[in-house]
Amino acid sequence: MKHKNKSGNENLPIWDPPAPATVYIKIKDIPYETFKTRLNQGLVTTELDQIRYRLERRVYCCGTCSKYVDGYCVVTSSSPEPGGICKAFVPKPEFVYTDVRPAFGKDEEDSGFKYLAEGGGQRDTGEAGAGGCKSPEALYEEGLALYKQGRLKMALGAFEKVLAEKPGHFATLFYKGVALLKLKRYEDALTAFETALKLNPDHAATWANKGAVLVKLERFQEALEAFEKSLNLNPVQKNAWDGKDAMLVQVRRSRKALETYERALEANPENAAALFEKGKLNLKLGE
Repeated sequence: MKHKNKSGNENLPIWDPPAPATVYIKIKDIPYETFKTRLNQGLVTTELDQIRYRLERRVYCCGTCSKYVDGYCVVTSSSPEPGGICKAFVPKPEFVYTDVRPAFGKDEEDSGFKYLAEGGGQRDTGEAGAGGCKSPEALYEEGLALYKQGRLKMALGAFEKVLAEKPGHFATLFYKGVALLKLKRYEDALTAFETALKLNPDHAATWANKGAVLVKLERFQEALEAFEKSLNLNPVQKNAWDGKDAMLVQVRRSRKALETYERALEANPENAAALFEKGKLNLKLGE
């Protein structure tokens, strides 16, 4: 919205947003090196995407900045337009985890925003069922919001409630699997992805995630096959290409090591240590 200044000219909101990484670092109050470490470990991707989305949709702006008090910016000592933004932006606590996704079944233009408080309570979205119970759609949206905040155990609880009523809900199974993967519950994550693939066997991202789980379980040949399946469905996936390349190396190493233990067993068939290592390699190679 435009306003006129004292001279009668229109003031245009200044739009000079910080980088999503800068906002993340300020929200978390961490050093840059810590951020880099988390980024390299893949721990901040989802939150960065959400911050970027909020900036692009101008949910993050002067009006939602913690430095903007009663129409006055304490950083610039001025009264900027609430729809602008500058590099000093830090979101108010209530806007840190704003869910800017449209509500289930609604167009983005008329959905409005939903807010999720730190305590886990969500404002009424009008999607509660009879007796005040939340509908599967509302629970799914809540679980998704919790997942994007990194509150994985709470998200998992919401996804379980959805699946109790809709066991064949593909999107819920997908995000349940990803949450379990991040929680290092690899066997459970594998079960979730395999169930999802029975419903939608042509979903490239699910195959890629299945491959990632199999890597953690050291089932290298199966992981390689999952990455290849994912790339056959969608060749433009860096994570799947990286996974495939890594698994090709692991499979070659495993086969070379297997040959070594087989030669040792030819010399001494009762070599317990060689038998044990050979069995481990057979598992990695799916044999």
